[in-house]
Amino acid sequence: MSPRTGLLGVLVPDEATRRAFEETLADWRDEWTRASNPIERIVVSTRGWISVARLVAGTMRIGLSTSETWAVSSMAVLMSAALSLLMIPSVWWYTPGPLTLPGFLVAVFLLVPQGMVVLLAPVASIGLGTRPWREPSVIAVVPVLVLTMVMLAGWAIPASNQAFREYVSSRVSGAPRVLPRGTSEMSVSALIRETASGTQYSRRAAAGQLSSRAALVVAVPVYFLFGVAVRRRLALRTRWGIARFIAGASAACAFMVSDYAVSVLRDVSPAIADLPGRGGLSIWLSSLVLCLAIVVLARNSNPEPI
Repeated sequence: MSPRTGLLGVLVPDEATRRAFEETLADWRDEWTRASNPIERIVVSTRGWISVARLVAGTMRIGLSTSETWAVSSMAVLMSAALSLLMIPSVWWYTPGPLTLPGFLVAVFLLVPQGMVVLLAPVASIGLGTRPWREPSVIAVVPVLVLTMVMLAGWAIPASNQAFREYVSSRVSGAPRVLPRGTSEMSVSALIRETASGTQYSRRAAAGQLSSRAALVVAVPVYFLFGVAVRRRLALRTRWGIARFIAGASAACAFMVSDYAVSVLRDVSPAIADLPGRGGLSIWLSSLVLCLAIVVLARNSNPEPI
């Protein structure tokens, strides 16, 4: 199986839409071959990109109208929110003084977005809500997950972090307190302004924070696509639940290995050690590794049963 056919099989679940993409790409290639000068090739490329864009838009529109797309997206968001309860030990650790039970629950609630932004990508790789032989359209699911992550990483996380800091500080001190915002408490728009007009140190910190948040956003489609590729590869060899577990475990292992590799590189390379945000570097590296794995898995994936 060619890489293009394999990737289309992962991106587009139904055979009819897959053939439409194949025929469009084949026509584009034939017209490009027949073009006799650079001007004609530019025209052919423009028409080709427009045709592919129309197909993608049509596939996305159809996918967004199906229940499978929303089931997979909702399950990923809800499960990441549920697993955010693992942030409870962080509340105990970072709280400088004792909290009552209601105050503790409020503090946990304020940290839920932080847990979601960390867990959404690996949870998406598991593919909760998918069914055997009925993978949802990646072209439809990815925009929903990416938009969710953009909202979380861009605005929900900084607001919830700041609210958590001020809430805990106010409860401990017994009086309302307003704390200055750090880079972790700045929205994306504020970070962009900081990179343009801040001091040298603040520009560097803001750039590192933007890179980390961009890595989180990019990781969501990459991890989800990796999960689809793994399940498609294992569908004829093992049970569906086991295939989903292997997809999620493999994605988590890729991140842990990448994080370890970054820590080693930061110890041996001053240039890498000087880069801000180890977590962001680990996510970028794991996404790159999973992209390579997707290409390999898609190239050797099995066709869906007839």
